[in-house]
Amino acid sequence: MNALILIRLNYILSRHYYTASHATTLFFATIYGRSSGSLCRSVSLGFSASRRYDRRASHKGILVRNGDDRTNEPFEFLDATFTVKVSAKDTQGRCVIFDTLRRGKIGPILHVHLKMGEWFYVLDGEFKFQVDEEIMRLKTGDTLFVPRNVKHAFVKTSEGAARLIVMHQPAGTMEEYFRTASKMPDQRPEARKELAAKNDTIFVGGRLDPD
Repeated sequence: MNALILIRLNYILSRHYYTASHATTLFFATIYGRSSGSLCRSVSLGFSASRRYDRRASHKGILVRNGDDRTNEPFEFLDATFTVKVSAKDTQGRCVIFDTLRRGKIGPILHVHLKMGEWFYVLDGEFKFQVDEEIMRLKTGDTLFVPRNVKHAFVKTSEGAARLIVMHQPAGTMEEYFRTASKMPDQRPEARKELAAKNDTIFVGGRLDPD
């Protein structure tokens, strides 16, 4: 590949890295068995000049079985079971993907990520989302991408358990934040506010009602 093509590729990647289409491609590349490593390896071309990654990580497929957690340490948070399907360590920080089993009609309060986009895919059940000032109703099979710097919240509205895939892009420190917050004895938002802010999660409002 000559220098001109590399420069063009770097330009394209730098402009489109945070788009919803790229987020969707990355997720489904993982789900359907296409090598997430090769995709991340191609993306890394656009960042090779500024960051160095462990190239060995891009040559190995990572299988996580149904119901399993990437680190064998699923955790409970906000009346939901979180299993990590793709860890930030697997993608050199480019994204993290959680499979969440939601039981209660509760969700995160209105918040904003300054550096991360967030993508949701409803595997089962129904959810109510607020994105900025807009209210959206998502059903099984629906997806939603929330760009960085846009306030958002959600709550489960259907009866019984529901499943929601959540991806942050880039990964930031969300994996560490969720695991740490899940162990706090006081789960009120007021108790988690400072920790959340340190992990690019700024609380800006209250919870959504599951009406």
